[in-house]
Amino acid sequence: MADMRAAMDFAQESRARIEATCLDAIVSRAPIAPGERIETHHNFAALERHDDRDVIVHRKGAVGTVDGDARLRITIPGSMQTGSYIGLGSPSARALNTCSHGAGRRMGRRAFARQNPQDIRAVMAREGVILMCPPESDVLDEAGAAYKDIESVMRYQQDLVDPVVHLRPLGVVKG
Repeated sequence: MADMRAAMDFAQESRARIEATCLDAIVSRAPIAPGERIETHHNFAALERHDDRDVIVHRKGAVGTVDGDARLRITIPGSMQTGSYIGLGSPSARALNTCSHGAGRRMGRRAFARQNPQDIRAVMAREGVILMCPPESDVLDEAGAAYKDIESVMRYQQDLVDPVVHLRPLGVVKG
């Protein structure tokens, strides 16, 4: 558990640094003020109390929806093409206060690339989404069609999370 916590702290610090760099670049060009920061871990285990028992809940591709009596604000990613949601978690004893972390892949990266030879950069440009990545980067494996439909995912878990904001991608940075 201590090693996992250290890995989670490292990941959180990494995301904070990426966020700070991106915000600096954006704010230098547009007068905006960042809003609330939402931190959503989606691969972890936690010691929790359920049904009057202490248990370890392992969330793989899933997130906790509440912290005590407080409903958590969480991110539910779709894909770099289809958008994502910000939601407010709902308590559910049956689901151990958990909802899915997002759309999830419907096809493996290599299989998708073999079956869908397309110029994803051109597709995203036509959709009005700015894609920034190194020229040699393989971005096809992150295409929207490689993921489950985020709208269906949200419908399936409507008792676990309330959608608050639907985010539409305007720009994607991929390394």
